[in-house]
Amino acid sequence: MGASAWCRGTAAAVTLAFAVCLSGRPSPATGDPSDSTRPGETSVLVSGIPLGTSIPPAFLGFSFETSALDTGVFAPNHPVLAQLLTNLGPGIVRFGGNTLDQSAWAPAGNFEGATSTVTAADLRRMFDFTRKAGWRVLLGLNLGHYDPEAAASEAATAALLGARSLLAFEFGNEPDLYVRTYAGALRPSSYGVPDYLREWQAYLRAVRQRVPGARVVGPSIAGTPAGVEILRQLADAEHDEIMFATSHHYPLGAPVTDPLSPAYASIPNLVSATLRAREIEEIGGWVRTVTEAGQSLRLTETNSVFGGGKHGVSDTLAGALWTIDYLFRVAQLGVIGVNLHATLEHCGGYTPICAATLADAQADRFGVQPNYYALLLFHLAAQGRFIPTKVTPNPYVTAYATRGADGTTRITLVNFGPQPATVRLRVIDAGPDGSGEITRLRGPALEATDGVTLDGAAVAPDGTLTPGAASPWAVPEGRTTITLDGASATLLTLAP
Repeated sequence: MGASAWCRGTAAAVTLAFAVCLSGRPSPATGDPSDSTRPGETSVLVSGIPLGTSIPPAFLGFSFETSALDTGVFAPNHPVLAQLLTNLGPGIVRFGGNTLDQSAWAPAGNFEGATSTVTAADLRRMFDFTRKAGWRVLLGLNLGHYDPEAAASEAATAALLGARSLLAFEFGNEPDLYVRTYAGALRPSSYGVPDYLREWQAYLRAVRQRVPGARVVGPSIAGTPAGVEILRQLADAEHDEIMFATSHHYPLGAPVTDPLSPAYASIPNLVSATLRAREIEEIGGWVRTVTEAGQSLRLTETNSVFGGGKHGVSDTLAGALWTIDYLFRVAQLGVIGVNLHATLEHCGGYTPICAATLADAQADRFGVQPNYYALLLFHLAAQGRFIPTKVTPNPYVTAYATRGADGTTRITLVNFGPQPATVRLRVIDAGPDGSGEITRLRGPALEATDGVTLDGAAVAPDGTLTPGAASPWAVPEGRTTITLDGASATLLTLAP
């Protein structure tokens, strides 16, 4: 579980186009004087020009601790957990987190400080599970305890057992914190970027000797100033070797106790426009850093509040709305995917999927928390290329639009405010007889930890979701008025 990090970018022209849209400055799509709003209304204008990047099919993912591999939770005879992943389409499971660099590869033997082991049987069981779910695996190899041969041995076993289900390897977890990890320093205070690069390259050589052509990613930084430099130098020096660059990002922190701190975990901070602006600024820095090195970036560990999340904040409807908005925002900036960190063996905090106890998880008795519904809505909405949008003048309302290859336009509206919001929507290039349907994510209140649904439907105990009936919606001449419930998200899907 990391501290804070950011993301990657796209071509300069696309980045500039979205910067204009997000800044509030007029763009060619927003110059129509007829878009003025009445008092109490919010205007949302959707451009007819798809300038944005495409959202990759495997954008969504989960991040789990390496220590979870030997619990038996990831097993092919767990259909409920597999179903909960399958509901979200193709995705990527990442194993890493704080326990990665305290894990021992059992054939190589334990080491002092090891808190868990990984065996060939663990990997076989996990790969059988992910194949059933239709997801691929990003496997972390322990770099904190420096042993290239042990890492290469684990990589060789994983490549044999995982085959096409294995996406890539990642060396270590948050090397920018190696001089001060939660479990004690893994490196001396003099440890710097050149030292890290030498270790990383030694691991690459060892792994490639055992697994020729092995795909690798990195550096999985936490986001400290030292981490930014690690990201820049690795992406620059190894851009031909890494599949994509990786970093972590958490905007708020459970250990932060000062209510006046911008990182304090509270619902007002989580849903604030100030936080959204800060995330755009932070992630934009990563966009430029990685793009300049000719690489892309995935957030392989991220969520709302580092330190496991915070009950009453991360596990609420507010947390779900933050998740929807955050996924769209980082995708719009050019991030190629996210892995939301999750802890399956207990509920509360930021995990979208959970069981009451480890015993329940081992028995495949899983439920979901509010932000799982955010992932379901994002999966429905995030198809195709982004279309620029303009929202004015409501700090509680955000909007994102995509257009699919078949011409379908999907517009997602998020209302962070507790009160309903009236939105006047205009879609520039919609036909005269535009028609579609509306899907709504709702719950009792921002602070609600249960009662969240998608069109009135909830995930069943077997992991399935029978969608409620979406509401038909007319958009004549590309114009309509939609009332957003307080604390809700709405997806308007328009036929080509």
